[in-house]
Amino acid sequence: MPAPIDVHVGARLREARIAAGLSMEELGLALSVSGDQLDRFERGAERIGASRLYLACQRLRVQPTYFFEGLGEFGPDGADGDVVATSHSNGHAAGIAVDRLIESIMQRIRTERARD
Repeated sequence: MPAPIDVHVGARLREARIAAGLSMEELGLALSVSGDQLDRFERGAERIGASRLYLACQRLRVQPTYFFEGLGEFGPDGADGDVVATSHSNGHAAGIAVDRLIESIMQRIRTERARD
């Protein structure tokens, strides 16, 4: 059974793809995955990695926080039982914390790319 956060992120990915007017194959190409793989991401059947989420942000022209907007608080069974996610609507401080976490992840990606 997919984790609720993966289903949410996948649904947001699908919404952004459709809003951008892209087919699954077009976005899949930008993310270096097949249309079938993208379908699994969009359904939450498979978790999308940070580097691909970053590429999706660039191609879809959305901020990383877009994918996490609208999340409620997950209980012990949510997000594999080890992550509590809070949306901007649940508090400004929580939204800032999510933004900082995502920016930290993006900085790590940029650092790793610079090393290559």
